[in-house]
Amino acid sequence: MLKKAGYRTIHAGKAHFGCNDSFAGNPKAIGFDINIAGHGAGGLGSHLASDEFGAGKGAWQVPGLEKYHHTNIDLTEALTLEMKSAIRQAVKDDKPFFAYMSHYAVHLPWNSDKRFTKNFPDLKGQELAYASLVEAVDHSLGQLLKELKSLNVAKDTLVIFFSDNGSDAPAPILRGKKGTSWEGGIRVPLIVSWAEPDSSNPIQQSLSISPNSLTSDIVTCLDLFPTIASICDIKISHPIDGHSLTPYLKGSPGTHRPQEFHQHFPHGHNHDHFALLRKDEWKIIHHYGNGTTKLYNLSNDIGETRDLARTHPKKLNEMLSHLQKRLEEQQAQYSINTKTGEPIPPLR
Repeated sequence: MLKKAGYRTIHAGKAHFGCNDSFAGNPKAIGFDINIAGHGAGGLGSHLASDEFGAGKGAWQVPGLEKYHHTNIDLTEALTLEMKSAIRQAVKDDKPFFAYMSHYAVHLPWNSDKRFTKNFPDLKGQELAYASLVEAVDHSLGQLLKELKSLNVAKDTLVIFFSDNGSDAPAPILRGKKGTSWEGGIRVPLIVSWAEPDSSNPIQQSLSISPNSLTSDIVTCLDLFPTIASICDIKISHPIDGHSLTPYLKGSPGTHRPQEFHQHFPHGHNHDHFALLRKDEWKIIHHYGNGTTKLYNLSNDIGETRDLARTHPKKLNEMLSHLQKRLEEQQAQYSINTKTGEPIPPLR
């Protein structure tokens, strides 16, 4: 979509759009002009160039960064240098760009980024590695913002900071982590800002974002596609699942998308075979394996510590019916009863 609109499309880092033996295993096959170190693996062999970013780890070795092998550089820094170079070339060529910076960090294996370990004198082991990798990503963003400013394009560049899932480490307050059905696995940061805010900039005037503004409404990753299309004034002619978030970015009063989120997970990770629905302040988690459903009210129990399924049966049934309706609309593939071979929808 963005290529057709004249943008140079740049990908750097973890791709994981499809297996390496599928067409989507190559980011260039699905719309990127430039691919830096992206392939089909869902992780990496090593963050260290001294290890050739995973030598001997087969498909887990990060490709395309051979010029950094056997140096002291870390993967996050190498990706940042390569992305800065690609952006510089786009600006030199007078091409608007879509730069998708998809860091492999923060992700195991837990190799500390030596540039930042001194900032955490009270930590060691995995905790030290985790903290240093978080700071490495933060530093990378700062370096990219500086690059945009030095190229005199920061005022015309919108930055979207977003995570694909919850933390790999248990979070305070929120329950659970990546791959779980709890809020710690699915609630993620979303920050949108102009790289260099300037209220007199004509481009920014068309999408004025109030500094330090905040919304607690439910939005999802599916909303980014129509949001970017709207910002770039690109018309979408086919059905989509998301909703444009531009009214939120402009600070328009009210709610601008349905306040619900549903996730269907008929396979395994840290939690196996579940479906969940968040609707306003209510949330249900249905477990396909034993057919049980838990009910929480997140407005007063963000840590999901009190299951209200028995005390609020009417709300439970209402939420279950709505979840099943949504899954049927999406033609969801259900978990299968291995004894009967039959699918198992949430209300079965």
